[in-house]
Amino acid sequence: MQSNDALFLAEKLLSVFQSERNSFLDAYHNITGEHQSFAQKDYNFVVTYLRNYKEIYSQSKRSNQKAKGKVFLILSFNEPFTMSVIPVLNALAAGNTVYVRPSSRCVSFFTHLWTHVEVESLTKNYLNIVHVKESEVSEIFKLIPSMHAVFFSEVIRTP
Repeated sequence: MQSNDALFLAEKLLSVFQSERNSFLDAYHNITGEHQSFAQKDYNFVVTYLRNYKEIYSQSKRSNQKAKGKVFLILSFNEPFTMSVIPVLNALAAGNTVYVRPSSRCVSFFTHLWTHVEVESLTKNYLNIVHVKESEVSEIFKLIPSMHAVFFSEVIRTP
């Protein structure tokens, strides 16, 4: 993905977040069960990140980050906005082909977000959503034999 493509993608994501703010905040509660204030913090964090993405992206380019190739992201549900945007956008911007397994609680939100960005020409060959049950996550590595990197966001459950 070219740098202009990454910046354009960040702008489109920001636009979707701002135009669908209320429905996203409602979705957050449905996904996490958390109070509205948690949703607002996660929302504000992502919006700020996207607004400042040009600077963030230029800093990552200066550090000579290189594409890994095929990367696999296993995302948790506890920060659905952050998890649905930041690791995915950064992996795409680095030039990787990205395979994403969103939390089972976030599949519909994740799919809604990335289809509403409406930049299929940028993500069509580079963003792949992997649908497997939680008990079958190890099956993913059989599906993608040439994986070069894995990102896993930890979920800590308390009794």
